[in-house]
Amino acid sequence: MKLAVSLLSTYLYCPRKVFLQKVFKLKEPLRQPLILGTIRHQALEKATLAEKEIVVSIGKDADAPEVVRLYVGQYASILREIIMKHEASLISLNLGAPSVYGGISYLFEPWGSFCV
Repeated sequence: MKLAVSLLSTYLYCPRKVFLQKVFKLKEPLRQPLILGTIRHQALEKATLAEKEIVVSIGKDADAPEVVRLYVGQYASILREIIMKHEASLISLNLGAPSVYGGISYLFEPWGSFCV
């Protein structure tokens, strides 16, 4: 039997929650921190997996601003894709794209100042 680390962590935090989720198959209602955390996690995971593709696409003559543009462009594309995937959940919580980008825009800020 496989046990996820997050399941053990949840059990330590609240054994009753694990019981309700696993035995009665109840799901936690969507909340803003939950959906934003999910989007953040998926965006970072996908960006990490795309790292090799970005590095391979960098030419020998590329300067720092060009490299930053490649990274930011790829990451922004990934973030848009993940946000669209969760569009229904975001709408149900009355969250628009600005709320999401505002909550995770810090992920891209270091790249903007990298070239300076």
